[in-house]
Amino acid sequence: MREIARYRRALPVGLDRMFENALDWQHLPHLHRTTFTDATLLDEGDDFWEARLALAGFGPLTQDVRLTLDPATGVWVSEVRAGVAKGMVIHTTAIAEGPRAITVDVRFRVPGRRPWNRWLGRRMVETYRVLYDEDEAMMVERQAQLDRRRTGADGPVRLGTEAEIGRPGFSFAHRGRTFAVARVDGAWIAWSTLCPHWLGPLGGQAPVDGCVECPWHGYRFDVRTGRCLDHPLKLTPAPRLNRDADGVYWAGAEPQAADTST
Repeated sequence: MREIARYRRALPVGLDRMFENALDWQHLPHLHRTTFTDATLLDEGDDFWEARLALAGFGPLTQDVRLTLDPATGVWVSEVRAGVAKGMVIHTTAIAEGPRAITVDVRFRVPGRRPWNRWLGRRMVETYRVLYDEDEAMMVERQAQLDRRRTGADGPVRLGTEAEIGRPGFSFAHRGRTFAVARVDGAWIAWSTLCPHWLGPLGGQAPVDGCVECPWHGYRFDVRTGRCLDHPLKLTPAPRLNRDADGVYWAGAEPQAADTST
């Protein structure tokens, strides 16, 4: 095998996040939608996956990739078994530099000499730079959510008037969790801003047909029921919103003189 390129990068996450990310084939066509348009699982185990990946910008072209991880050595190997760049092997080593700091060393190898190897090497380095930009943002956010141990009061939370809760991106904290608010089917509804799968962000977006979509893995949730349309997942139950006699909305236990009309 001939090495055609190498890419090194420091990342502000631990090995656990990096290994978790490497084994997560499902996020490829969602988080990395400028690189992949689809991913079909062919095989999967505790330390490997094989999938057919449709490449963005290349029409119907695909490649079958098998990734195998060895956590003990911090190494995972991605082999292109069919399709575009068949025979290429991508050898990645993750080196711990601290509790929340690693360096990844990626080497791109192909069988024999080919006239386009130099171009392919440059293309792979640029592609991996983009992929790791997107992966880093996701891993950092996921770690932040795992680290967050907020507590909150059990009582009702004052949200404000209809004009206040109707502001774009409005959210509130209740019992240590954050919820977004939107008007759906004529009623004000709250939903958890964290996807139950990997704690991906579900706030900051207006529901489409009553649903929000996780940008990391594409799971869609009906904010009216909390149920996932694609998987047996369910959002953390949101507190009911109530309006009092003064037109102020509350979350949680019903306030005195509550008026739930909308």
